[in-house]
Amino acid sequence: MSFKKILLISIIIILAFSTAGFGCKKRKPKPSNNTPVVANLPANQPINNQVNLPVTTQPPKPATEEEKVIKLAEDYIEIYGSYKFGDFSNVGNLYPQMSKNYQAQMKNWISQQKAKYASQSKHYGSVITLVQSSKVILLNQNEAEVKLKARRIEYKGAWINDNPIDEFGNPISEVPKREFFQDVQVKFIKEDGSWKVNGIKFL
Repeated sequence: MSFKKILLISIIIILAFSTAGFGCKKRKPKPSNNTPVVANLPANQPINNQVNLPVTTQPPKPATEEEKVIKLAEDYIEIYGSYKFGDFSNVGNLYPQMSKNYQAQMKNWISQQKAKYASQSKHYGSVITLVQSSKVILLNQNEAEVKLKARRIEYKGAWINDNPIDEFGNPISEVPKREFFQDVQVKFIKEDGSWKVNGIKFL
């Protein structure tokens, strides 16, 4: 065989292998079972599908008319019924809660009590009043009445510079105390759209 034939055969074989290589496709490798799969989730989206809802608070319910008059009566009696002998500032502080007519009556009463107290020798003592229970016994558009049970603590005497004295100012070892319960009724009327105390009565 001549050299030219051998060279020609060699070229043909090389071309045949080259053509076969270009016709082959590479196989993509199968994903491994250990390869983590990452889901495309929206930003800030919880994976467990739990949604954080905003916390809403319910506004407090407005007080009923019954609740209003009970609160007014309890506050009024605890202030009105707690005082020092000869001091009427507790009643004066309650003027805004009184009806116009009742306020005029109480101003006149205080003037009389101050004059009476000034003509006597000074007495020392005080009273504390605490409401124990209350209930509405009358309620309509213009009038209301509340009955209360009050615990009252009366001291006949006082403490001057931490030294106890009796009601006349004499030194004693301990200020006498008397505790008792008393019912009281508070009457209201509607005046200028608001409930106002129009009278009280200790029973």
